[in-house]
Amino acid sequence: MENADSSAVENTWAQPDAVLRVLSKLDATPSDLYRPARISRHMKLQVDAAGHERQTQSRELLRGGPGVARRMIKMLRCKSLPLPPTVLAAEGCRLERFMADTATFTCAFEFALNRPLREGELAMVETTIRNPPGQDDQFTAWRLRQHVREFVVQVDFDPGRLPARCVYYHQPSAGDPPQTVEERVSPEGCASFQFATIDPVPGIYGVRWDWP
Repeated sequence: MENADSSAVENTWAQPDAVLRVLSKLDATPSDLYRPARISRHMKLQVDAAGHERQTQSRELLRGGPGVARRMIKMLRCKSLPLPPTVLAAEGCRLERFMADTATFTCAFEFALNRPLREGELAMVETTIRNPPGQDDQFTAWRLRQHVREFVVQVDFDPGRLPARCVYYHQPSAGDPPQTVEERVSPEGCASFQFATIDPVPGIYGVRWDWP
């Protein structure tokens, strides 16, 4: 399983070495990115009037596997890192450590679970992470390994700046071209874009948008 998880990092991250370096600072391996398993993932990104990715809210249902899970690790790749990202809220867990590879703007959060999870046990956790200033990429992406049964992505845009086009896409790996799953074009602009799927195949899932 460790080799499979290492391959997943190599296939779904543009700079896998940076991911491994940050994980090592948390005494973690690629397998720790997927333990405990995420059964359900609801992700909501807010984009502000300047077109910057302001913050991301996540709500995830966890299921314990072999052994006892006491933490979960979340990765974040920024466009720049003038300031560290900030955890604004956490339910069912608490921030334990934050590490970054400043050369590649790759960040990792270690959250301690409020309740250790044994095999088969379930727990819901929620986090809100504020991005550093200046994150003006016109896309956002998440990486899914396995076990995820339900995946929901929502991007909310400030009324002061609405995109003319939003696209939900999937990439089997970082080296593959994005495959459009759903597209929305609106002359009035897209105030919110949501996509939900059941039993998604592993890979990279993202939303990109175009300004008028």
